[in-house]
Amino acid sequence: MKKKIAFICQKGLDTFIEPIVREIEKDANYQVHRYYCQTQQEVIAGVKWADIVFCEWCNEITIIASQVYDMKKKGVIIRLHSYESLTNMPSQIDWSMVDYLIFVAPHIREIVKRQIPDIRKRVCTKVIYNGLDIDKIPANKELNEYNIAYVCYLNYRKAPDLALQIMARLVEGDKHNDHMSDGMVNCKCGGKGFLTTDYYNLDCCVCYDRDCNRTSKSSKTRGGAVSNWNDENIKYNSPESAQQVINKFNGFKLHVAGAWQDERYKIYMTYLAKEMGIEDDMIYYGFIKDMSDFWENKGIILSTSIHEGHPLNIMEGMARGLKPVIHNFYGAHNLYKDEWLFNTINEAVEMIYSAQKNDYRQYVIDKGWTLDNQVKQIKQLIGRLANKRGK
Repeated sequence: MKKKIAFICQKGLDTFIEPIVREIEKDANYQVHRYYCQTQQEVIAGVKWADIVFCEWCNEITIIASQVYDMKKKGVIIRLHSYESLTNMPSQIDWSMVDYLIFVAPHIREIVKRQIPDIRKRVCTKVIYNGLDIDKIPANKELNEYNIAYVCYLNYRKAPDLALQIMARLVEGDKHNDHMSDGMVNCKCGGKGFLTTDYYNLDCCVCYDRDCNRTSKSSKTRGGAVSNWNDENIKYNSPESAQQVINKFNGFKLHVAGAWQDERYKIYMTYLAKEMGIEDDMIYYGFIKDMSDFWENKGIILSTSIHEGHPLNIMEGMARGLKPVIHNFYGAHNLYKDEWLFNTINEAVEMIYSAQKNDYRQYVIDKGWTLDNQVKQIKQLIGRLANKRGK
């Protein structure tokens, strides 16, 4: 007989669990039911129906589930993400009725231990990292280090004001490092252009003639067109160098995907960006349901959060090839290389200036941060409970 698994989650917070549910319901050994709840009655119904209860988030809905009398007859798994560790909600769970407590990162377990020092004696704890469906996330064909992705809900925990300060420093430095008049040269189109040296000390050719018929695809921007130059007039190191200069003409842009969750931040950010003179360098997209197009032509993923568990925004950016520039939140050293972490604005700016291509995608794969690996580990726990309950 199939074991019945109830996935209980507060309605609207099912983003992380839904891909896992879809994979587990493919298994012929289990009958799966989603209880994405708004009421106590829905929670009780889920507990009563199931052989195995999987509670997503250690929040109010899970507290209700833990108080249902039938819970002690079930196999129970609770997954705790991040914000719950900073509340007293874990202390309101009767852990004697729980078989497994999943953490998404080791440092979240350490935070919970501060309020429940013997948590590892009360319940069996496991660290299972979040995972991406890596096959559905292609690497970017083009990476532009001047296009910085900033993906999160905009609230105090994400510290978007820090991103604003970083952008102000980048834009200011960009103006000071402008080398757009290093020398005049002739283009094959007959127009005049100039030779410039970009940040990487590569000689680049840029034509003033915007109608040059040898214009590159994305060059009709502030500064003109990249052209096919006469070798006798100028030698350049690589065909990529000219495109790098075009990117520099556009300057650094912060592309912000995410909804405002605090009106004070919206007022502050829009006001101060204008005062700083960088309002045109801050591009807001709001909440984006399908992020595929957003990631294109980005080269940096910036995170300024003061607290995280195992964030998917950084992971997906890296899987697409973007360089991670991450504020050094507690626990970050357990997840990322030290050279990707910054403590100060100056460090963040230098990391962005010195951005180079690297196989960040492979890092995600090597760490096992994939949906397949995540589901495999969760199914192992479910399988143990199924076998135990079947005896």
